[in-house]
Amino acid sequence: MEGLPQQPGLIGLLILAVGLVAGALYAWRALPRLEPDVGGSRSVSWIIVALLVTTVGTAPFLAWRVVEDIRYTRQVDPWVAPRYGVSVFGVHPEIFDNAALRIPPGETYYLASSPGLERAVKAAFREWALGYLLPRVATADPDQAQWILTLGVDPASVGPPVARTWRLKESVNGLPPAYLGEVAR
Repeated sequence: MEGLPQQPGLIGLLILAVGLVAGALYAWRALPRLEPDVGGSRSVSWIIVALLVTTVGTAPFLAWRVVEDIRYTRQVDPWVAPRYGVSVFGVHPEIFDNAALRIPPGETYYLASSPGLERAVKAAFREWALGYLLPRVATADPDQAQWILTLGVDPASVGPPVARTWRLKESVNGLPPAYLGEVAR
């Protein structure tokens, strides 16, 4: 989860350690009753013991982590919450809000991003646009597009002549500005 520590920290490690000790004690107490139930097979008994230790041992930690995740995500701004995925990569979601205001539903658009951007940023820009801008239609050919949506690229440099250009979002999060160009017809 973005914004949460990627390491368990001291509290998480303590919860995990206590859980594993409790799981091991429970498995140790259950071992004498397991062997007769599995036909006397010692190896099957030890597999069940390992499963018990890991399941019982990690359950408290997992429950604690879920509570921490919920506590964090409840604090996320209501405007950002449905747009959170793209913002993780630094692409500002306002780009797509502004594009959706200008591009009428059903019209076609072409996406272009600066070649200097990281691959993950380009992918986030593309994937988010493809979903967020529905029912507008993406096209792989700029000559078939009615609109050109770009990140760090002048829409006029993409291919077809552009009648008007809007800056959808200024440079933010170390990324270049985003533009929307209406193709001249």
